[in-house]
Amino acid sequence: AGSRIQTPCRVGRNQGLRGRIAIERLPQSRDERLTRWIRKLPRPAGVMVCSDQRGPEVLESCRRADVFVPDEIAVVGVDNDEPLCDVANPPLSSVWPNHERVGFEAARVLARWMAGGAPPQIQRVSVRGLVTRSSSAALAIGDRVVAQAMQLIRDRACEGISVDEIARSVAVSRSVLQRRFRALLDRPVSDMLIAARLRRARELLGETDLPLAFIAERAGFRHQEYLGAVFKRQVGQTPGQYRREVRGRP
Repeated sequence: AGSRIQTPCRVGRNQGLRGRIAIERLPQSRDERLTRWIRKLPRPAGVMVCSDQRGPEVLESCRRADVFVPDEIAVVGVDNDEPLCDVANPPLSSVWPNHERVGFEAARVLARWMAGGAPPQIQRVSVRGLVTRSSSAALAIGDRVVAQAMQLIRDRACEGISVDEIARSVAVSRSVLQRRFRALLDRPVSDMLIAARLRRARELLGETDLPLAFIAERAGFRHQEYLGAVFKRQVGQTPGQYRREVRGRP
């Protein structure tokens, strides 16, 4: 910040004089520094930010650095601020603190101290847990081609994207893509597509009253019968059995 570069320039129109102009180099913004730092991280990596409010900044810097989230870098915040986490792109995973318990323990310690007890000591309060969302809900992947393909699977599996279309999008042959998937994930690309579609089908079965034909279409299956066959083979139940079981839970 504040450094100057001296460069020669011609001053005036007819004087033929040589002069020098000082060009001010502006200090880098915090976003630029964060983007540079993210570019230098070894991958795959995980980044935990101090607050959910900082999460969108880190995710945006990952986009500027051309880094795939969560495949190359997973991001986790703190506080589980649901509106903020849900509108982040991708939705932000977050540690869910136990603020109520912290307040209770603080009041108890203060009351004891005011009554003449021992001065307060540091106490540890366990968090409620980690709420996993899309910013960390994937395997860490060091192969950039596989990471890019997995991003396409997450984004477009339910649109019916094919293995050949994925291979063209990541600029490798189908055979190379399959070989990299098997080497890294021990599964073919088609299995990952089906897994993504089944996840969506299970969500729709558990959360909506949509007919099976609509669910099959929205989850990326060609027709209801194909959804039923794949669901039975992979889940061990028919879609109807799964829906009844999920709806019967408290």
